[in-house]
Amino acid sequence: MSGGYDSVACCIKLLDEGHTVMGLFFNLSQPYLEQERQAVQYASEFLTTRYNNWLGFTTALAPMKLQTSSDDTPSEYIPVRNFVFSALSANFAIAEGYVAVAVGNKTTTVRPNDPYSFRDCSIEFYSMMQNAVAFCSEGDTEIQFLMPLINNNVALTKAEVVGIILNSGMDIRKLWSCYKNMDTPCGECHDCLEARKAFDNTGYDYSDFFINNLAA
Repeated sequence: MSGGYDSVACCIKLLDEGHTVMGLFFNLSQPYLEQERQAVQYASEFLTTRYNNWLGFTTALAPMKLQTSSDDTPSEYIPVRNFVFSALSANFAIAEGYVAVAVGNKTTTVRPNDPYSFRDCSIEFYSMMQNAVAFCSEGDTEIQFLMPLINNNVALTKAEVVGIILNSGMDIRKLWSCYKNMDTPCGECHDCLEARKAFDNTGYDYSDFFINNLAA
């Protein structure tokens, strides 16, 4: 649970389906740690008021080396991030008696020419992780890796993800998915532009959901 749109929508979807859910937030010393932590805290408090099957969230320390871009700003790509997150999540799940690890990733197949299509966000990756955890676990422990934002090999669109959050009544302005600006969403990075397109496709006024009206 990163405090971004996908991971929060994933939680809402699972809760609406009746699953008991615990959020797991990773502190990897990311530059935007406080923004993400505040977003997760808000989302958890909101979900607590609406779902008795929401168990809150816990924080796991996972210090990792971040890759930076040419202008020294944080990159969306952190080498083998989800490999590490998946192993730690499986450890937590097995130790605490959970039956599954759910992720908000929604890459069905990797697109080689798309710099935002990461291998460790794909169906194939999580299938391999599930097999690896089954191989490594003692006592025939089985942990499923679930991707709730993918149905029948078709991923929800960003607009559909945004719709899940807005329809829940959550204040989407308090979530965080910008990797460029540390104060308010920059309106220019890949994630901000994707959010803009998503809002355009929901029929909501994009500017209503951000404190500083973001650039088109």
